Order: sequence, then C-alpha cells, then structure tokens
Amino acid sequence: MSQEYIEITEKTVSEAITAACQKLAVPSERIEYEVIDPGKTGFLGIGARAAKIRARVKQGMEDSAEFD
Repeated sequence: MSQEYIEITEKTVSEAITAACQKLAVPSERIEYEVIDPGKTGFLGIGARAAKIRARVKQGMEDSAEFD
C-alpha cells in the first residue's frame, strides 16, 4: 500500500511535524517529510507566514505501524 503525502500547515515546522505524526498516527521517527515553506514570524506579526510541510509514513513502515 503506497501512502500518499499529506500537507500540514502550522505556526512552526516543529508544530507541523507534530500535527503530521498525530494525523498519520505514528511517532516522528516513522515519518518522512519535506519542508515546503519554513514560515516566517514577521515583525510584530506583520508579514507572518505559517510553516508548511509535506509528510507521509516512511516506506516499509506502513505494515509495522499496524502491529504496535
């Protein structure tokens, strides 16, 4: 079974990784991700931009996740 990538947008990359783990129901060591946009805090919130990642369960980890 091939796992498709999901896109997650959060305030920071770290929060996006955590959200991806929760959505995919696996710990962080079992996901692979690509940072699409690292985000930006802006100045006093002006020009702020959320971080965005694309994540999926690592190949070969889909089956083992079912037995945990």
